[in-house]
Amino acid sequence: MKLSLHTANVISIDDPDQRGKIQVRVLPELVDVVPGLLPWALPFMSKQGTTSLSSSLPDVNSTIRVLVNKTWKRFYYLPDNRFFENLFSFSSVTSVITNNITTQTSPSISSPDITYKNLRFELFNDGSLSFHNTSTGEHGFIHKSGSYQFFDANGQIIIHGNSSQPILLQGNVKQYGKSQKFAYYNDLASMSNLIKGVSKVVSDILTPGNFLSASPGSPVVYNPAVLVKDEKILADIAISLSNLLNDPLLPNDPLTADLA
Repeated sequence: MKLSLHTANVISIDDPDQRGKIQVRVLPELVDVVPGLLPWALPFMSKQGTTSLSSSLPDVNSTIRVLVNKTWKRFYYLPDNRFFENLFSFSSVTSVITNNITTQTSPSISSPDITYKNLRFELFNDGSLSFHNTSTGEHGFIHKSGSYQFFDANGQIIIHGNSSQPILLQGNVKQYGKSQKFAYYNDLASMSNLIKGVSKVVSDILTPGNFLSASPGSPVVYNPAVLVKDEKILADIAISLSNLLNDPLLPNDPLTADLA
């Protein structure tokens, strides 16, 4: 099958069949054709196999290359956009990496290697970045918000949340191996102080009179008289956990009295 190479603009990537096609306007041949009559092109190449699939659609309004058969009934698009030298900016990529993954946010890591020849990357329109270093093995994804996941050259995994969004772990989280450790970095307090604070709240929970409740089954209320400022958030956590059990700790609870 003989195919000719043409330039085209991407009109739509919303394939109604969800088979990877894109709608294109071949230039200049189809410049005056209304959008509803423009052809849908199949990908000419892909990374899919019998058990693997990938999708990397070009952006709408981008300029690409397409292959067309001699009867203009078969259209294939090349997987990547046409290259424009003046739009390629390696510094835009490296600035996203260096501005987000720093030794200040994770003291135990070194700055990522951003050597041009070793870096493979994809910078998305929203500002998010995926990258891999073929020499060091460093690999990461940086969200547009500043949150990121990064594998350093030694295989250490760093997960960093931005200042406004917490890191959530859902389901069963397990740790295996006697030599494995979790490292926590907190700008507000040391882990030692946090543990001491939790111990203080747990102790208060087991002290009759610190928790007041009108009747069994009603919400637990922490007595403000026994609180210091730094314990307020920990007390709120303790109250929430207790209320979730649907059996709040009460001053006259036999178990509480025995443990106290």
